[in-house]
Amino acid sequence: MERIIFKIRKYLLYICLFSPFLFLKGGITGKISGKVIDENNEPLIGCNIIIQGTSLGAATNLKGEYFIINLSPGSYDLEFSMIGYAAYTAEGVSVNIDVTTPLNAAI
Repeated sequence: MERIIFKIRKYLLYICLFSPFLFLKGGITGKISGKVIDENNEPLIGCNIIIQGTSLGAATNLKGEYFIINLSPGSYDLEFSMIGYAAYTAEGVSVNIDVTTPLNAAI
């Protein structure tokens, strides 16, 4: 019985010592979100948004809205494309830690 109590105390000690480090990763990325509309101010459903030079991107929902999460801080070029519309590129979009960068587009 004493051996079991020792093991429980040992595991509780590990949990207390190392669990605060699990939260250190939070708050090191940013997010880009916005809305994509056409020339009639109607939302573009299914428009593709690609961050150039990466495999990251998104597609707009039924309201023309999108979001791309877990982006490292830095500057990005985003390409908006949809069949039947001319592609649009937003260059130098700045992403900061724990901040949502708004970026709307009209194509």
